[in-house]
Amino acid sequence: MSKLHFYIFVVSTLILSASQNILHDLSDFSTYIREHLLETKGYEDVLKTALYAQSASLPDVEYLMEHEIVCNACPIFANRFIDKRKKGYPQRYFMDTLDFFCEFIGTRRVCRGYGRHFINVFLYTVDNKYDLTAERICQVLLTAFGCSYGIHFNWSVVIPSGGTERPKLGRNENFTILQLSDIHYDPNYMPGGNGVCSEPLCCQNDQPVPPSSKDRCGYWGDYRNGDSPWHLIENTIKQTKNKTFDFVYYTGDIMSHRIFDTSIEKNSQLASKLYSYLRESFDVPIFPVLGNHEAHPLDFWAPSVGGFNMSWLYRVAADHWVKMVGQDVSETVLAGGYYTVSPKPGFRIIALNNNVAIKSNFWLFYNDGDARKQLQWLVDTLVEAERNNERVHIMGHVPPGTHDVVKEWSRQYSRIVERFASTIVAQFNGHTHVDELRVFYSSTNTSSTEAFGVAFNGAAVTPWGTNSNPSFKYYTVDGSSCVVLDYEEYTFNLTRANSNRTYSPEWYKLYSFKEAYGVENLMPSEVDKVLHRMATNHSLLDTYFRFYFRDADVGTRSGCDDRCKRNFLCQMSTTIYGQECHCRRFLDLYDKINS
Repeated sequence: MSKLHFYIFVVSTLILSASQNILHDLSDFSTYIREHLLETKGYEDVLKTALYAQSASLPDVEYLMEHEIVCNACPIFANRFIDKRKKGYPQRYFMDTLDFFCEFIGTRRVCRGYGRHFINVFLYTVDNKYDLTAERICQVLLTAFGCSYGIHFNWSVVIPSGGTERPKLGRNENFTILQLSDIHYDPNYMPGGNGVCSEPLCCQNDQPVPPSSKDRCGYWGDYRNGDSPWHLIENTIKQTKNKTFDFVYYTGDIMSHRIFDTSIEKNSQLASKLYSYLRESFDVPIFPVLGNHEAHPLDFWAPSVGGFNMSWLYRVAADHWVKMVGQDVSETVLAGGYYTVSPKPGFRIIALNNNVAIKSNFWLFYNDGDARKQLQWLVDTLVEAERNNERVHIMGHVPPGTHDVVKEWSRQYSRIVERFASTIVAQFNGHTHVDELRVFYSSTNTSSTEAFGVAFNGAAVTPWGTNSNPSFKYYTVDGSSCVVLDYEEYTFNLTRANSNRTYSPEWYKLYSFKEAYGVENLMPSEVDKVLHRMATNHSLLDTYFRFYFRDADVGTRSGCDDRCKRNFLCQMSTTIYGQECHCRRFLDLYDKINS
């Protein structure tokens, strides 16, 4: 069960099983729905959905999630859960419901292993947050579905007015950055293992080996939900050394997608192993950020309440990062997993822990605000950088504009980037496992078409979940302004590498951004030109599609149709999920060419 499937599991639980009796007594279920949806004329749809979902496969349930019915049903059954807890129902009752539902959907060890953590957070929140409402829960859970419950997370950061001139390219010697991302090391990876399993991670040494050779996992990894074996990681690091570079950016995610089997001890050990290996492998400073998979449980970034906390992870990070970065960053790392350093005069790196805003962080039910005051710290740090005439690179794991991040956090972050557009000259992310970029346009003045920021994605080493080849990137950076001048991405064909395990993968340069898109550099104004060209020259979107999957034969097999190209334009021009004004600008231009 992928992370998306777990969202389905949570919401489906709310819809289908406020108690086991509901599934056994559908007349009670129907009555309950009629009481709450009598005025909306929606109860028949809700009932049909619940009846259908009892026999639906998981993809069918995913299809059902696209319907507005879920927005209507979620608060009804969230309220029922809240009410039962407030009436004194014990934890055992909710765990029994979880067990029942896990039997219902299958993949039991995944469902139970991860679902119990959700129950624990949910019950603590109900017991301790006096103003908790069902609408608040559903607003977080269903961020990606555009449900409107009239809930507004009213918090904001204080941003002083001001600004400086945009940076100009200088004559100082350029420097180079290597970006690695999303390694997802799998110590349980078994070449020849099961590549068609029903769990979120295949190729595991405790899964049955399939009889057919075509269903078995490759030696170097597998497109079918296979993560990175250690020999893939070693080979990747070896290849990166074919060019010289001055810094390494690691944009997060160390653990595999075996999300039901994490622990503080396991995660600490694996993080320490990879950080130590990176430090031993490179003789230049390494600047890491935390990925959402570093947490235990996955995505749960606890706010230090009721015995829950993240201090164990922040301690592991601080112990290693001080040595990797070469400066003492322990104070803010221990406070919340973020830091800032200046590796050379006039240049500052700010590393964020934006995983706290990921919508599957169910601690957002408890507190949805500026966790650890991190964004306010970001503003204060940028003010100081502006005062010192420093140029800034921001690193974070999750890209802006994805549906994974709650909207208010994205909105506040976009305000900050807009205000400090002259200071922030580049942003670097990971998480999505695909080669993509995001261009910032004004969220406060939607009539403005000026681009003021760009976020680059480092793609991934793991092939998991996206049918993409492993990759890494080198960025060439102007020595004066710290503006990115170009990047090159390197990859290899996983299918070809797995066809003969006696040979090492044949890495090659996939493309140079400047060469592929005909720009002078990667400043926002130049990347904005690329989006305009894509909207009028659709063959450039075919090129983007090929790079998106890093030339993987599996990922590119279906080609990119009209809908695919339109989606790319919207993804690249959206940095607050659901705010589509700039997306519509490019779609209008796209449609004019089609007409």
